[in-house]
Amino acid sequence: MLKLQDSFRIFAMSAMLFCSSILMKGQGYFVPNEGQWDGDFIYRSVMGNTTFFLDDTHMAFTMLEEGEPEDESEHSHIHYVGGHHYRIQFLNAQSPSITTVGETSHTLNYFLGKRNRWRSGLRGRDEVILNDLYPNVDLKVYFKHGQLKYDLLSDDAANLSHVKFYYEGVEDLRVVEGRLHMSTSVGEVIEARPYAYHPNTRKPIQARFEVSGDTVSFIVVEEYNGPIVLDPIFIFSSYTGSFQDNWGYSATYHPLDSTVYGVGVGLGSGVYPITPGALDSSFAGDNDVTISRFSSDGSTLIYSTYLGGGSSEQPSSCIADDQGRLYVMGTTGSFDFPCTSNAIDSTFNSGTPISVNNFSYSAGSDLFVSVLSADGTSLEGSTYLGGSANDGLNVVQNNLGDRMRGEIILGNSGSILVSSTTFSSDIPLANAFQTSIGGMQDGWMIEMDNQCENLLWSTYFGGAQHDVTFAVRMNPAGKVYTCGATNSAGLPGSANGFHSVSQGGRDGFITVFDATSRVPLATTYNGTSRADYNFLIDLNDDGDVYVFGQCDTTYPYTPGAIHELNSSVFIHQFDSTLAVSKRSLCFGNGLPNNTAIAPTAFAVDHCGDVYLSGWGGSLNGISPSTTTGMYVTPDAYKDSTDGNDLYFAVIDASFTKFNYATFFGANDNSAREHVDGGTSRFDPNGVMYQAICAGCGGRSNYPTFPANVVSRVNHSSNCNLAVTVIAFDQQQAQVQASVPDTVCSPFQLVLNESVSGADWLIWDFGGGDIDTSFTVPNRTYSTPGTYSLTIIALDTNCNTADTAIIEFEVVNPSVDASFGIAYDRCDTSMTVTVNPLQGSGSTYYWDFGDGNRDTTNQTTSHSYRNPGTYTITVVATSSNCFGAVNDTSYQEVTFVTPMPQPRIEFSYDGCAGNGVARIYAVGAGWQLYNWTLSDGQTFSGPFVETNVDEGQLTITLSATDTICNRMVTVTETVDVVELSASFEGAVPNVFTPDGDGLNDFFKLRPGVNGSSLTQFTIKVYDRWGQLLFESSDIDFAWDGKYNGRGLTEGVYFWVISSSSYCGSGVEQNGTVHILKSEE
Repeated sequence: MLKLQDSFRIFAMSAMLFCSSILMKGQGYFVPNEGQWDGDFIYRSVMGNTTFFLDDTHMAFTMLEEGEPEDESEHSHIHYVGGHHYRIQFLNAQSPSITTVGETSHTLNYFLGKRNRWRSGLRGRDEVILNDLYPNVDLKVYFKHGQLKYDLLSDDAANLSHVKFYYEGVEDLRVVEGRLHMSTSVGEVIEARPYAYHPNTRKPIQARFEVSGDTVSFIVVEEYNGPIVLDPIFIFSSYTGSFQDNWGYSATYHPLDSTVYGVGVGLGSGVYPITPGALDSSFAGDNDVTISRFSSDGSTLIYSTYLGGGSSEQPSSCIADDQGRLYVMGTTGSFDFPCTSNAIDSTFNSGTPISVNNFSYSAGSDLFVSVLSADGTSLEGSTYLGGSANDGLNVVQNNLGDRMRGEIILGNSGSILVSSTTFSSDIPLANAFQTSIGGMQDGWMIEMDNQCENLLWSTYFGGAQHDVTFAVRMNPAGKVYTCGATNSAGLPGSANGFHSVSQGGRDGFITVFDATSRVPLATTYNGTSRADYNFLIDLNDDGDVYVFGQCDTTYPYTPGAIHELNSSVFIHQFDSTLAVSKRSLCFGNGLPNNTAIAPTAFAVDHCGDVYLSGWGGSLNGISPSTTTGMYVTPDAYKDSTDGNDLYFAVIDASFTKFNYATFFGANDNSAREHVDGGTSRFDPNGVMYQAICAGCGGRSNYPTFPANVVSRVNHSSNCNLAVTVIAFDQQQAQVQASVPDTVCSPFQLVLNESVSGADWLIWDFGGGDIDTSFTVPNRTYSTPGTYSLTIIALDTNCNTADTAIIEFEVVNPSVDASFGIAYDRCDTSMTVTVNPLQGSGSTYYWDFGDGNRDTTNQTTSHSYRNPGTYTITVVATSSNCFGAVNDTSYQEVTFVTPMPQPRIEFSYDGCAGNGVARIYAVGAGWQLYNWTLSDGQTFSGPFVETNVDEGQLTITLSATDTICNRMVTVTETVDVVELSASFEGAVPNVFTPDGDGLNDFFKLRPGVNGSSLTQFTIKVYDRWGQLLFESSDIDFAWDGKYNGRGLTEGVYFWVISSSSYCGSGVEQNGTVHILKSEE
């Protein structure tokens, strides 16, 4: 008897699809594991406090349990108190081939631990497919609407019987009212009742779970052999998913192209646990420095990079150079922080265990400085800096985030300068004026080359008490300025400062160092009788020094300057020698013992105007804080506050008024925007680049704009790093203007102009035609020719000017819209190509008559979706001048309905014994049909009936459409085999189960084809009739054991009963001899 093998594959027009939605939002892509992470997985996706892992043998989930904030007065970021890890093993699966679909537009870079784990230039994948995971079953994993999903794809519902998932690390796996329930240490996991349907008609098909121990399979209840969709939904009843918790620390800008860098800390379950089950509180995942570079308009993420080691890292400051390299400074508690080969120090120096911002530095802390390449794919320099005690973590603090203060800048020659702090008595020194620690915590001033290989300057700075150096600047002559806070008397250089002694309590201070010797030239204290802090510093064009700080009581102010009694924020201006106090002011909310805002960014422009940013609110648990009561200008972006906001201001150079002041943040106090530590910056044009920890609590109420920025939604269950870029003022006169190079006569003067920082404009049209209007003057150009216009913008306050010179040509217009057309009415792609004949248009507006439009200067093509007649319209605009000079042209095209692709349908009744095959051409409309069989037979016509022999048969059909002169060829190969239930010669009569790997099992000889069988059973007996072995699997393999014990040598009896598709049954028997080798 004969049967056609795999006939379903020929006739199947759609595939089985098994879908599973896992209700947790993720980052939307899968990152390949190319060695940056340890663990037995090939792809990973972070979903906040849940991480998904995929390997070719299993899927796995790590879920971290969120703890409660320790205290409402403290930083209320989520921390993790435990978790759970479980796997879904693909039981008895094949080794699949792996393909992916789609990738992220931005690159991902991982500098994690030692060099052998660094990876750069990676891109996330949209979909990952495990092909042939089970016979004719593929597994596809992807995200849809932000939710993790997987599909099982097959060509026959019957293939679901191969799929078995083994759940490892869960308890009490059971089916309750059709749903699959399981228990974990962080809650119950439920999969909804499986829902099955036909993929085309969506007709429901009954299906259910089947659980055997820890193994789950899917059963199609009703008799059905066609394509199917089976769709269970995962419901985590006690757990919510999210994107990664990501905190905001620091931001900066590219000096030339204004691209933006945001630096923060990412928290998540990034470690892959080895053993499934509950995870204790020591498993909190990794927290690394995260670095993202955005386009200048915020619409594109250029790259995202992770930097860190096996413990905690936090950034303090960042800055970029003209080449786009990013310099980052912060603290690390990791023994394996990534260092470059010639680093100043590549060994972690340890210290005392400490926790900062809920991050544990279990072995103490060191400073780190890292230099990233412009594309973020490599480290051009990276080093530890530290001694045997803690470095980089401040104990002098007045705000949340102060413990992470410090700054990195670039020197005049490209060197790196750092201001930070240390408790170590053995830091590396170079050209030091102070070679030993003063007593407690000292400031630490550092200079190195821009590859972190050579230490140029390293010195302690401080006295006998706590001293910190928060910020640093270098003037054009190479002198270095730093500021900070101190409890010490007699700071180095204080004899030459404006205040040579402390003003009482903790004071702010400023110090200037010599450009060559780096010896302190002068130090001045500044402050009140209580606690004062200089947090940020800048210099104006005359070299004067400005500090931005906080105080506990009213700060001394210059008569006539801005002053708010009982306010906590001050700005103080000194001359370059620090011997003269020029002016000071104080402002805030007017509340005693309340820190209105914590300073985050500060700059002085060319006119002496002062730019600042800060934040305040209840999250600042170090001191009471609220933004309520602070002054804003009438043109404020946000003129009211909930008490928890950012605050941005521009103060006039005279210190007598606010040029601008506004609140910024959500309209309610639920999110409590803040900064976790670190510097943000203003560029020389007054543009602010501010990093914020926003939307805490999983909210998306922080202001975002415009609509096309990278993300307007906080997908995290807690906080997201936000970067806000605002141009407050162009502080010097600037003018830009343009018109097209060529315009049409008559031309009414219209400019694309931008004027800023100017209070007077001069328009020079040539020939003595001068205008001083502040708007574009009314001018019309009717005569063809070349013209020039000069625009001068003046700022009489700052005495700055800018000039724009415009040249343009006025010409007479002409345009011709005629076009050529090329297409084939029988073309199945229904594509038409059009091209302008005259080429006199600068732009062409094409309307193809089916709702599709295009604009191009070149020949263009268009493909229609449906046959029919369409009118193509083109509007051409003048190419030799700028203006609304148009011409229009029309043409029609017609496409006919193409013939459907024919397919081959083959049938053969192998049970009837007549040897006749019937072959059909399915698909009407073709005029000629020609058949060729691989046995040499040829036929014509849409139907063939003929005798064929057993074996492989190749059928070739050539169909011709004589109307469109088109011919297609379709080929199918089928196997014609005899349907038989006989096992003659297939059963061996001896085997040797002695464990030597040779003939250890009793099984059918290779080559036995059981696909024609509908029933198969084999039984083995001893000579007393005791049943020793039984199997219904044709691929059985008996190891000669009964009840786990090997049998003795001897003769045993077997019986096989089987039935074929034709209904015939066969029972065969025989003997098999067990032999064992001599020991």
